[in-house]
Amino acid sequence: MDAICRLCSSTKFVNNYIFDEENALFLKMSLYLPFKILKNDRLPQKICDKCSCKVNDFYQFCNEAIEVQSKLRSILIASGIPYGDGDNCSATEAESYSSTLNIKVLLERETQTERDEATNVEVDIKVKKK
Repeated sequence: MDAICRLCSSTKFVNNYIFDEENALFLKMSLYLPFKILKNDRLPQKICDKCSCKVNDFYQFCNEAIEVQSKLRSILIASGIPYGDGDNCSATEAESYSSTLNIKVLLERETQTERDEATNVEVDIKVKKK
């Protein structure tokens, strides 16, 4: 059964042992996949090269997204702009926003498959008048 990828059922390039401590695939998969991976569950213990790249990229993407959220919230706090549970507002709430704060944010993007230079992003943050 180890000749089948545990994630996509491919039989090609199934070279990556999930529980190899050096690659930490088990940890990466356990953090973000919606099902449990157990060492003794009798399912395949390997994944293919393609899935291994996806797991690593997704792990990195999730961690970067978490870091960016933290940076953006820090910028809001430093600017004196309150944020809270209303981060995802409805269209009618969005219409009640009255001013815009333009913030330039420097984001570094890098994945396992591609490496980009730092990217300047302009973010418009709408501030609700109280």
